[in-house]
Amino acid sequence: MLESKNIRRGQVYLIDFGQKEGNVQMGQRPAIVVNNDLGSKYGNILSVVPLTTSVVKLHKKLPTHTILTPENSGVKKISIAMSEQLTVISKSQIVKEQPLFELNDEIMEQINYNLMVQFNLLQCRIPQRMAV
Repeated sequence: MLESKNIRRGQVYLIDFGQKEGNVQMGQRPAIVVNNDLGSKYGNILSVVPLTTSVVKLHKKLPTHTILTPENSGVKKISIAMSEQLTVISKSQIVKEQPLFELNDEIMEQINYNLMVQFNLLQCRIPQRMAV
């Protein structure tokens, strides 16, 4: 049984995405946990950004892509974190209980920025709290 309390934002796990259609990432591949740590601890789902080693995607760098190298992360091959492919998975889709590696703060800041680009949040203002 996976120890939910140990899953943290920025950790990379091997995930079984199953079979999908089109350009959606599928099969077993690493993915970065991007939801908050409390959600990881108490929830049964995780928000993750999948990685790819596709050379085609490397040449077609989108503003939502972060390049990971063996020098700046724990990947073995140059990979791309595809923030445009953010998805929610069940914790049961984690293949190995231990994370493959954990990303540093600098890389996670880039992932954060790319997620803001993906959801068009760069121009947003922080709203005042509404009375309930």
